[in-house]
Amino acid sequence: WYQPADHGTYEYSEGFFSQETTEYRDANRVRGEEEVKFSIALESGWYLQYYRYP
Repeated sequence: WYQPADHGTYEYSEGFFSQETTEYRDANRVRGEEEVKFSIALESGWYLQYYRYP
């Protein structure tokens, strides 16, 4: 995406997809109602966006 208005509700970190982090995130969000969305800045206003909808 180029200059997205919404960067998401989660901040990406090196261990974002680790089993422990994923289990914690899944246990502490409202299932069926809250999406997982975050952005990783690339360059020149471009972002890689990740969505996982319930």
